[in-house]
Amino acid sequence: MSARLKSLVARREALMRQSGAQREQLATHAAELRRGLWFVEATALGVRFAASRPLLVVAAAGTILVLVPPRLLQRGARVALVVLSAWRLGRSVRELLRAGPEKAGS
Repeated sequence: MSARLKSLVARREALMRQSGAQREQLATHAAELRRGLWFVEATALGVRFAASRPLLVVAAAGTILVLVPPRLLQRGARVALVVLSAWRLGRSVRELLRAGPEKAGS
């Protein structure tokens, strides 16, 4: 075998090993993403379901308004407000922590 052919074979083997390692890394990261995105997928499925059945959504909302006591609806609205505020605050804190001390003061 010529030196050029030997170097090509060695290069091919190195590239095959590298691609195998990258494939394993990609599979690991994809599995992590898949576990983290289950909520997004479930929400998208629910939105598609609701969008395809608007009368069912209106009937469910009307039933909730009629059957649930008003004080419970008010409490639910307050809880939702607190949860959303906490979520926004947490997101802001994470952004500040990611930005580092140089951007936190500005």
